[in-house]
Amino acid sequence: MLRKTPSTADRRPPDQRGDCSADDCDRESPPTAGERSSTPSARSSRPKEAGKTRNSLVATGSTRSPIDRGAARGQTSIDFVVGMSVFLLTVAFVVAFLPGMFGPFTATGSGDVLAADRTAGLLAEQTLADPTNPGVLNATCTAEFFSKTDDGAIAACGLGADSSDLDAALGLGSATGVNVTIERGGTVRSKRGVTLAAGPEPPVSESVVVSRRVVLLGGDNANLYVRMW
Repeated sequence: MLRKTPSTADRRPPDQRGDCSADDCDRESPPTAGERSSTPSARSSRPKEAGKTRNSLVATGSTRSPIDRGAARGQTSIDFVVGMSVFLLTVAFVVAFLPGMFGPFTATGSGDVLAADRTAGLLAEQTLADPTNPGVLNATCTAEFFSKTDDGAIAACGLGADSSDLDAALGLGSATGVNVTIERGGTVRSKRGVTLAAGPEPPVSESVVVSRRVVLLGGDNANLYVRMW
């Protein structure tokens, strides 16, 4: 017996043939071949687009948190502490030592240096020595200058004043502190029972300028020091 081949219309879903029951028509019809072939391609394109977006965000660094960026630099807490310690030590060194480096070049210090040098030259070449033989001190006049006694020898030596009024004898102002000594080997010398030192002791808390001249006193070498502050 021959079987009847279903027609093209019979191959359609029941809901399209119009002969389906109510329950069959309510069910969702299965996707066609065209719909099944298009679905995977649409799904496969989505991961590619997501990958591109993720790669672009990583390249720009927008997806990295501050913690991630710090970890990428390789900086640790010890590195930070060491760096800050070196920086603070450098700042402390500059603040402590830099002002003292420029102290000798201030205007006040330059004036004291010139005054001390001029006074030392005046004593070693004119006041205590014969102007024709500078550097060779007159032992008698030198002792009279430091003796602080007015016995008439000051005028004979051509000195205007002795060391009792050191500012007037050297032509200095009262605001300037001055100390004059004649030393040898670090010890103040004496001549005819007179200690060759005049003026107050230099202060420890102030900047003192020192000028030195090598002189000849009684045939011996000595150093004439003038200290000002």
